[in-house]
Parts: sequence; structure tokens; C-alpha cells
Amino acid sequence: MTENHQSEKRQSDERISIARGSSFGSDSLNKADNKRARRPVYLGSGKTKWPPWVLAIIVFFLMMAGLFIVVPGLISRVPESQPPDESFSSSNGVLPDHSADAVIATSFAPLLESPDLKALRVCDALFNEPCVILETRGESWFKIRLEDGIEGYVRRDHLAAGTRSVNPSGAIARVLVVDSYKRIMSHAYQGTLLVEAPMGSVFFSDYRRGDLFRIIMPGGGEGWISGSGVITGPIADSLKTDEDPQTVFASTVRRFFRATYIPAGSTLQGMSPEGAVFVASRLVGLELSRTIAGLLNAGEPLSLPEKDGSLDLSALHEGDLLFYRANDYALAVCVQDHQLLVTLPSRTTLRLIDLISPEAQQIASKIQVARRLFP
Repeated sequence: MTENHQSEKRQSDERISIARGSSFGSDSLNKADNKRARRPVYLGSGKTKWPPWVLAIIVFFLMMAGLFIVVPGLISRVPESQPPDESFSSSNGVLPDHSADAVIATSFAPLLESPDLKALRVCDALFNEPCVILETRGESWFKIRLEDGIEGYVRRDHLAAGTRSVNPSGAIARVLVVDSYKRIMSHAYQGTLLVEAPMGSVFFSDYRRGDLFRIIMPGGGEGWISGSGVITGPIADSLKTDEDPQTVFASTVRRFFRATYIPAGSTLQGMSPEGAVFVASRLVGLELSRTIAGLLNAGEPLSLPEKDGSLDLSALHEGDLLFYRANDYALAVCVQDHQLLVTLPSRTTLRLIDLISPEAQQIASKIQVARRLFP
């Protein structure tokens, strides 16, 4: 590289300085001003502190925060802050007075024969069922009576004092759960789970917006559900499905096939044939007992014909109840496809057996009582 080229390169790399000239007379500036005025000003390319893409990233994260944090929070409060815009045209009605002083606050509450977790189960009380407190046992147990007269001991933490959730002022709808469980949430959108109400549970709503219902919870407070998996209607009406009751009853009982068997149980956490009958009856407006003793007089008596020295099970209809001896009374329920829902020795779940199976023939030889719910 020649000297001229090197000289030109050095000159191009050097900063160009411009000396400030004074536009006023030297006597009009003091020494400090004069010193600053004579400092050179350099024309060089300025360097930014942040790269250009940093601003774009900041804007992106702000937009995401608004989309996933701020907006959902605002939306979740919309239904609660507006007045109801829908109601049932026939929702006017008077609820019967309850003599109860407490309700079941949990998904269900096992009623036991004595205040001991190892005691025999009498039945299950479902979410929001009212009850009367008969006595207390220590700090953890209450003896209660349900509206159908069944008595037993429950733990204190299964109950909520007061009966506003079953005697609600301002309620617009009665709600019946027809799914296996219905999740009740803390908010209409993106809430947390408060409780899972099992099939057959009944509660009340004081607000409806589209497919959302605000539920009056036991002990105060509120929850939210969607309209799927429930039947709703006027508060003073007894709810039931509009479909054929015999078919609905039998198909509902059949749904508990392979459910874990627990004597006197009435939920999927532990089910019995009598519990299945109780829950299914609520869906068709029958309100049958949840105990075998209470079901012995349900419906009408049924006489089965004999065939080859044994009762002919082919005469059974869907929904028929068979009570047979196995130590004590046991219950079998006739369902679709000529089958019985039963409990079997050494089996931990409810089973379905064909009417012509050897197990069914053994039951036929032990039948003491047969009842027909749908003549």
C-alpha cells in the first residue's frame, strides 16, 4: 500500500473537529463560557445503549402477560358483576320448610352405625342433603337423621351448619346431577375445584348466564357449574328426566358395572346394588330408599313362575328387584340385555351376569322377595 493511500486512510479514520467560534465579543463571555465555547465538537456515529431487538422482545412479553394474565382475570369477573339475564318462567314456587339444622358439605358422607371409622356403614348421604343433628360424640362425631329417616354417625367435618343451601331465598332453579360426578368450581372461568357432587345430588342456583349456573353452597359462599350433566327446573318442582323412566332407571343402574363394591355405598367411590337403585331412582322421580330393608316394599309384589323346579328368571323386566338370602338379604337388579347387576363372593366390584348363567340360577334358588318398580 502506498504512502498516499495510507495517509488517505488515516485521514478518513480521524474525527473531524469543529472549533466553536464566538459570535459575541470576547468581553461578553466570562472565562468558563469562553472555555466551553472553544471545546471541539466531534461528528462521529453515535452508539445506542440497547440493541434494536430488545424493544421488540419487551413488547412481546407485555402482550403475552396481558393475554394470559390480565384478560382472563377480567373475564372471570364479568358474570359475577352483572345482574342475571335469564331465569325459568315457572321458577316461582315455595320450597317446603326443612326441619334440618345442617347439610352435607362434602361430596358424600358415610353414615356409620357407631362413632368409629371401622364401624359398619349404614348408607351414604350425598352432597347438600339436609339432616337433623341428634347428638354429639366428642369433638369429631355427630349423630344425624336424614330426611328419609335413616340415622347414623358422621364426622363433624362432613357437615355445614345452616340450611340456606336447601332453603335459598332468591333461587331461580333446582339442579339435579345426572353425570357420575359434577365438578363445582370457585369461579365461572378458570376457577379451582370446590367439590365433586355425585350423581343424584340436588342443589340450587340463584343466577344463570347462558350455560353457566351459580350454585348456593353449603355453609355459605357460591360455586359455578356448566349446564351439561345436570337437569334443571323450577325450584319447587321434583326433577326427573323426560325420557322413558324404566329405560333410564335400568341403564343408570347398569352404569355401575365394575364399580368398587362397598356395602351400603352410593357413589363411584364405593357402590352397592341398593345404592345404585337409590341414585337411579332420583333421576326418574321415584325417590326410593337407599337401604335393602327400605326397598323390600318398593313398587309392587312380583310372582315369578316356576320352571324345572326353579323360578323362571326369563319373566323379569328391566328394573325388577330380587332379594335373596346370602347370610342376610342381598339384592340383584334386572337391567338391559337380560342381565342382573349383583355382587359375587370374592369379587370386589359389581358384576353383570346373564339370566341363564349358573350364578343367576343359584340366585333364583334363594329368592325370597321380588318387586316390580315399573308395572
